[in-house]
Amino acid sequence: MGAAGKSMDTLPDEAGLIGPDVEAPVDESQLSWREKRRLRKERRQLEKARGAAEKAGVIHDLVMDDIDIGEDFEELDTYPVRPPYSYVRILFDKRDYSRFYYVVEPKASPQEEKDLEMIKDVLQRALNINRETLEEEQEEFLKQAVDDILNSYRLPSRKSNREKIHYFIERDLIGYGKIDSLMKDPNIEDVSCDGPGVEIFVYHRRFESLRTNIVWPDEEELERYIIRLAQRCGKHISIAEPLLDATLMDGSRIVMTLGREVSTRGSTFTIRRFRDEPFTPIDLLEFKTFSSMQIAFFWLAMQYGMSMLFVGGTASGKTTSLNACSLFLPWQQKIVSIEETRELNLPHPNWIPGCTREGFGGETAAAGAKAAGAVDMYDLLRAALRERPEYIIVGEIRGAEAYVLFQAMATGHTTYSTFHADSIQSLVHRLENKPIEIPRVLIPALDAISIQIQTRVGGKRVRRCKGIIEIIGIDPHSHELLTNEAFRWDNKTDEFVFTGKSYVFEKIMMKANLNRVEIMDETKRRQLVLEWCLKKGIRDYRDFARVVSEYYVHPEDVMRQVYADLQVGGRKRRRKVVQHDLDLSGARKAEEGVDLTEFPLGVQQKFQKRMAKEEARRTKVEMRITAAAEEKRPTLEAKETAQRAKAAANLERDLLKAQARYVPLRQLEPIAAQLGLATVSSLSVREAGRLLKSSNRELAARAKAEVRQVKLAGNPEKQAQAAAKEEARQAKAMTKLQGELAKRVERSANPRWWHRWF
Repeated sequence: MGAAGKSMDTLPDEAGLIGPDVEAPVDESQLSWREKRRLRKERRQLEKARGAAEKAGVIHDLVMDDIDIGEDFEELDTYPVRPPYSYVRILFDKRDYSRFYYVVEPKASPQEEKDLEMIKDVLQRALNINRETLEEEQEEFLKQAVDDILNSYRLPSRKSNREKIHYFIERDLIGYGKIDSLMKDPNIEDVSCDGPGVEIFVYHRRFESLRTNIVWPDEEELERYIIRLAQRCGKHISIAEPLLDATLMDGSRIVMTLGREVSTRGSTFTIRRFRDEPFTPIDLLEFKTFSSMQIAFFWLAMQYGMSMLFVGGTASGKTTSLNACSLFLPWQQKIVSIEETRELNLPHPNWIPGCTREGFGGETAAAGAKAAGAVDMYDLLRAALRERPEYIIVGEIRGAEAYVLFQAMATGHTTYSTFHADSIQSLVHRLENKPIEIPRVLIPALDAISIQIQTRVGGKRVRRCKGIIEIIGIDPHSHELLTNEAFRWDNKTDEFVFTGKSYVFEKIMMKANLNRVEIMDETKRRQLVLEWCLKKGIRDYRDFARVVSEYYVHPEDVMRQVYADLQVGGRKRRRKVVQHDLDLSGARKAEEGVDLTEFPLGVQQKFQKRMAKEEARRTKVEMRITAAAEEKRPTLEAKETAQRAKAAANLERDLLKAQARYVPLRQLEPIAAQLGLATVSSLSVREAGRLLKSSNRELAARAKAEVRQVKLAGNPEKQAQAAAKEEARQAKAMTKLQGELAKRVERSANPRWWHRWF
């Protein structure tokens, strides 16, 4: 029989997984009088040891001592969920090769179970607590009430028994009952109950889908539990309305069915866990869902108002990516979010979170009509457009609201949303057909699409961005949608590749008045900020949002800190930082009329340090002039003007020297034109330098021949002989130069491995 249908009797049993606080049941009638005496002696010793531990103030671990899992199971992992009361053991069943999620909790004796039922009954009848006003004090308030009941009824006085009762009362009344340990385990993503008598299944971050030892054997008990969950969500579920989609107290999404009306197996529920601390782009970078350049792409796109969709299948990380990248939205801008079930969690102060509302009295009889008082996403989106938001975030589009969303994009509103599709083709097909039916002419209002998938890499299930597609427009002849794949994922190497062309970058260049070099430099700067946050462990969404906000206001201060931290780590790391640091001298390059990117990294570093030093000196002198007396300022200003002119002349001289040494191609082009050589623009720096030497030798030989012709001006016969000889030499030299040029071009295209860094 499969793992799902296996009886609980075949699982590791209470006899194998009972903690030390409750002894395994023993049939003493089958024991000899010596074995009975030994058993009673061991019990007395155990009670004595526990009493001594309690007097010393030690709470004995109720669960994990001396647990035997048996021969049929192999332990894969063990970790606490709520020590010392609740632990989890991941077991491997050797019989059917399945993995098993075993929750280990204290075992209540029959008497303790009676006490628990009595305490719950008293609390339900006598306890008066306002859940809203005492949200933070519930546990302490409940613990005090339970202690009062225990003292009044003179129930168990032993400390470990009281701790156990406190745990079960808190678990059942404040927590989630049987599945409380599952809901407190940060490794659990989904919890699925498929019906009464069926083990609950969970999706574990490391071990994927696992069956558990938790089960509701009684159908009525499961129905009562589901009704109680619905009430705690502030919703109603009944036989008349047996299907419910709601949000739990901690923000997790839950879908419930009641009875056998819509599920033939009986009542069911599925919970999609909600993280208390939402994911940040740094988490996505660490998980390798995106590369640092892709996240920097999102950062720039969101800052400059590019509309995007996060597209993928179920559990591909669409909403997680949208929520994480929303931290890039400018802090003070007005944001309106619209969701059916609250999932987004933003730290922005100017944020209006909107949620849909069900109507009263169920669905109306008319097909497609809404119930009285219902507010759907279409209504919320129409209202949001009247609130003048800078950004609109829609949790997921699947119906009529999609048309309004694309109309909002077309009218200039920046919008973000998620959508179920696995490719650009399926996205377009779903958008153009029922029930959405968006005209194709509206789709180009969308700037970019991130396609995400859940796949396997190295035997592990991971989430990856399959590609980032940009919408260019519509072909006027074929009416097909024109797209550009800016990024793609290479599944063989598990690397992300930038294709080299981005229309989103071009739109940002128009908005921010940047050129291509500057937009790539800014992208590299933001990549460095992301890598720095990863290195510093900045994963809290509030801390990361502060870094982003500070970068918007004081980018130089942030980059100064980033370079100071990333440059610590050796020569190789410093060279990498210099490669990303080209943008720091962007303003200076424009001022001096020099493109430093033509130079090797070492030369770039030299000139950047020199320019930075000169700027620091100028700032210091300007402060001194401002603080000087009125009569001394003209003298200081004249002296500083002369010093700046001298520094500029020296810089220009050294740049010309560097160009002569490191930029031979610039010198070679006019010489090649003079000699009649073919284009030399495809040569590498190394090969251009070598060809330049040969070309200079030829120019020197021609100059020498011209001097000889001048000297022979009085002897026409010898002058004619010298001219003929020089013409033959030039023909031979040009043939040689043309051959050398062809060889240099070939070597530039296919360099040897030790020349590839030139």
